[in-house]
Amino acid sequence: MEYRMGKQARVRQLKELISKEKFDIVGIQETIKKSFSDNELKGFTNGVPYIWNWIPAYGHSGGILVGVKYDRLEIEGWNKGVYYLEVMIKDRLDNFRWRLVVVYGPANHDWSADFLKELDMGVIKILTCLWL
Repeated sequence: MEYRMGKQARVRQLKELISKEKFDIVGIQETIKKSFSDNELKGFTNGVPYIWNWIPAYGHSGGILVGVKYDRLEIEGWNKGVYYLEVMIKDRLDNFRWRLVVVYGPANHDWSADFLKELDMGVIKILTCLWL
C-alpha cells in the first residue's frame, strides 16, 4: 500500500495499518516531508517504541521514513544517501544480523543519472557485501 504523509486521512490509514499488523519494521517512500517531530513519530505507532530515521523530501516529492521496533530488534547503524536509507539490524532473540535498504527513485528524470550513480556507489556495494 502507498501513503503520502501530507493528508490527514492517509496518516490515519498508516496508523491503523501499523497498529493492526504490528509491524517490526516500517518503511515509507514519498513522505513529502522535510522532517518529523517526536510526537508525530510516536503517534504513528500508538506509543509502541520504535526508533525512526528519515531522508527529507525535496519540494513536493521524495522522502523516506524508516521505523524499527526496538523491543525485539537492535539497530547497529544507519547509512543515508539522497535516494536510499539503510539500517543494519540485529534480532535480539537469535542474533541474526541483516540490512534493510529502502530506495526511492526521483520522479524528475533530470535527476536519473544522480540516482543511478548513487545506487551504483551505495546500494549495489551493499548488496555485493551481503552476497560475499
